[in-house]
Amino acid sequence: MRREQESNISVSQALTTDRQHKHDISLADNLQIESVLVSYLKKMTDLFDKNNFTFSKSVRVSIIRPKTLSALCQLDPARKTQLIQFLYESELITTSTKSVELEWCGFAWH
Repeated sequence: MRREQESNISVSQALTTDRQHKHDISLADNLQIESVLVSYLKKMTDLFDKNNFTFSKSVRVSIIRPKTLSALCQLDPARKTQLIQFLYESELITTSTKSVELEWCGFAWH
């Protein structure tokens, strides 16, 4: 009887440890994804300040687009939405020819 109780306690402890480990991994993943978005927004804000809120085509193509694509590929759907909203509100995504092209970003358009 005592061995059975000890075995049950060991199983219970192992399950608790496993759940805690999975939770810790989830938190670490979430923090890493959040840091991608925060870093992207900081770099973009610095770029806005440096360029007085206007960008040449070469800056959009050689700097903004690669940074945006890189960030988008690492973000979850909720943070992708935040990034796209930032681009839209910054007028980097528009219907004009001065927008940033965002092909192959991991979006499923239906």
